[in-house]
Amino acid sequence: MKKILLCGMKYDKNFGDPIINECCKSIIEDILDSNNITEYKIEEIDLCGRSDFNTLEYLNRNIIFYIKKIIFKVISKINNTLLKGKCSKIYNFLDMVKWYFTEEYTILHKNYKNKIEEADVIIFVGGGMIKYKYQNCYHYINFVSKIANNKNIPICLNAVGVEGYDEKNIKCRMLKKALNRKCVKMITIRDDIEKLNKYIVCKDIITKKVSDPAVYTNRTYNIEKNKNSEIIGLGVCRSNLFIDNDINYNEENLLNLWKNIIDTLDRNKIKWKIYTNGLEDDNKFAIKLINKLKLDEHNLVIPNSPEELVKIVSNFKAIIATRLHSCIVAYSLNIPAVGLVWNRKLKMFGESIGYEERFIEVENFNDKFIVEILKKALQEEYNKISQEEYIKSERETLENFLNLY
Repeated sequence: MKKILLCGMKYDKNFGDPIINECCKSIIEDILDSNNITEYKIEEIDLCGRSDFNTLEYLNRNIIFYIKKIIFKVISKINNTLLKGKCSKIYNFLDMVKWYFTEEYTILHKNYKNKIEEADVIIFVGGGMIKYKYQNCYHYINFVSKIANNKNIPICLNAVGVEGYDEKNIKCRMLKKALNRKCVKMITIRDDIEKLNKYIVCKDIITKKVSDPAVYTNRTYNIEKNKNSEIIGLGVCRSNLFIDNDINYNEENLLNLWKNIIDTLDRNKIKWKIYTNGLEDDNKFAIKLINKLKLDEHNLVIPNSPEELVKIVSNFKAIIATRLHSCIVAYSLNIPAVGLVWNRKLKMFGESIGYEERFIEVENFNDKFIVEILKKALQEEYNKISQEEYIKSERETLENFLNLY
């Protein structure tokens, strides 16, 4: 029996990543079923070592565990000092090293190493994986590809996003090395193919631009849009999301923007409701916004699962959102989405689906302009032919990888 190992953020609280995971799994099952292949087993690992939406896997709290915790805290404290002094080379080196003293590293090594070694093929399910500035994705790819390379297990990085490239950064160099191991056979990209080419040295790796797996959301969850809805969803994000992506737009700016958007919607007699993708820091901002506007809690809806997020989005007539996967879920449900751009990946998604103008960059963050774009989007249908072609690209490349390996 063939074993397919899926690697992703299966239990992330930003429910966009679990939706990617479920959609990728659904596409693979559909491919295998349509080819009458029944002798297979799909295994899954959460790259942060989580076992469900609430907890990390259990770890023995022995002396080594506590020594690692102390070392991690010491490195973090040194790095906080270095950050103020802007010693970037030492900071990046220590930031890379401290991962080896985290719980997630211990769990990946202890619980998931065997799963990696026993797989016949490995698929990274998608999402913003090729990055190193924040989050530990570069470590995850390096960890998995190093083990897979020793066992000659083929890897596909499926519909991943690329966020940044800097040859001087040691973390970027680690990521580049991990991506060019012989075991890496295919990398499909959802956005910046040109930036991906900066990473790829090995010419044998198949690369292609495809759709994000979440375009299969309606098929995976079997959920359709509520055609009778008159409510606009307002998908908010955490306070520092723009700042962390080098855009000078802080919490106060965001609070005022949403207040002005809501005021403009009210003047146009357009119903609305605030929601999040489930991430705790997004939820905290949403509550701050509710308190600032002195609104009742019924004006806010927070999902508790990926499926619940899909259901929430399905009950909107259209959305104005900051999170990419709110926009992609809406697209899969044929619901118009207006995106507030904090990262180029939103703009590139807009370009890919042929509606770039609906993804608005910070210099155009004006409530009247945003609502006008929303009104225009409500009058237009998605181009069905280009939509089907775009969706098909993800399935075809996954099928190609499975056929080859």
